[in-house]
Amino acid sequence: TLARAPPECARPWRPLSIRRLARRVRSAPRCARACAGCASAPPRRECSPRGPAGACAEASPKGRKAGRVCRSRPPRLSGTRCLAEGRYDEALAAVRKEKRQRPGEAAGQALTECAALLGLGRYGDVVLVATRALGRSPQDVDLRARLRVIRGEALWRSGRWKAGEQEARKGLSEAQALHTRARALELLGAMAWRQQALDQAQEQLESAQELYAERGSAWGLFRVYGTLACVLGDRGRLEEAVALQERRLELALDLRRVDLSAVARAERGVALAALGHWNAARADLDTASEILDRLAGTSSGWIEPSRAALDLAAGNLTAARAARARFPKSSEGCPRATAEALLIRSDLELASGAISEAESCAGEALRLFTVAKDKEGSGRSRLRRGLALIEQGRCEEAIREARRVRTASAPCRSGQFGLALLVEGRALLRLGRPAARVFGVPEQLPFDSRS
Repeated sequence: TLARAPPECARPWRPLSIRRLARRVRSAPRCARACAGCASAPPRRECSPRGPAGACAEASPKGRKAGRVCRSRPPRLSGTRCLAEGRYDEALAAVRKEKRQRPGEAAGQALTECAALLGLGRYGDVVLVATRALGRSPQDVDLRARLRVIRGEALWRSGRWKAGEQEARKGLSEAQALHTRARALELLGAMAWRQQALDQAQEQLESAQELYAERGSAWGLFRVYGTLACVLGDRGRLEEAVALQERRLELALDLRRVDLSAVARAERGVALAALGHWNAARADLDTASEILDRLAGTSSGWIEPSRAALDLAAGNLTAARAARARFPKSSEGCPRATAEALLIRSDLELASGAISEAESCAGEALRLFTVAKDKEGSGRSRLRRGLALIEQGRCEEAIREARRVRTASAPCRSGQFGLALLVEGRALLRLGRPAARVFGVPEQLPFDSRS
């Protein structure tokens, strides 16, 4: 038996038979094959560490002859792991590579691909991939339910509200795992919130919260707390909404996701602005924007509408216009995002005295919110349009818009109800009619709006 030679290889090199050499190479560690420390190879060059694992620079006699070197391979990227870390671009590339290498796992890979596309805002592609996967009739019933839920969310976010709700309800009825059921309830709760069915939304979101807590899903709790904070804010319970955003910050730290902490800070800033804490709100928005700008693959463009609204409220039109210029260039097929940008532009035009442009932007935002079945956004659009109509002298139309908002908002959203009263009263004053009946009804407001 040949003993290993010392590193300097003082003994002369002895040739081995091809069979014994192959057996020795197969039994050696991958990155230590044919090293200078092995008696089966001549000590021509020393091994040099390459890469994080310190791999050998020699691969095999054939590799040395061709001038190739052996470098330790980086760990294979997992689509699921990248997805959990919020790296949606890398997750998409990894799962598509996995689909080419292991085509037998099509349904599970399609679900990961849909989640990555959803994170990137590519809702049309999500619908396409999920529809193809469902067309193959996956054997796993719960996996089929999860595909239905994610397809329903993409349909809803792209403006096909009715089809999205139907798909989400099908997913809920087929769901077997706790996480799948919680995800379906979370989506239905978000849909109900946008429809301003706040009681139904809160019930579904709290059910989803219980299921996520039972399963120990911090990422699920982070999402559901965000929507639940919006519901509480619409009810006028802004302090509770801020408290939920604080809990989201803690969850982001537990998940070690800096991007999620930025999201929670930005949304806490919106709630603080509604409470009148403008300096604290601006600090949160600025901090969130700085964090996202430092991270690779993220953008702070979605924060700019909130920053512009805060600048408008403070009367700083120059800063509001600068924030408006930083809005995302494309909404990726999401009518709601486009409508939000139009509302900010309407406010800017109205404050600048461009009344016709303000009314046009508010009208287009109203159309998009109507397509998306977003009653809360439609109410805000009607109020903006009403203010522009008053400045144009079309007070009767402004009164009709304000009364539509009052009819839709009285049972649920006290803030919009109060603003609708102001718009209607202002229009009546312009017409020379008595407005005391409109301004003198604080007892009709819900209790939680009197603060």
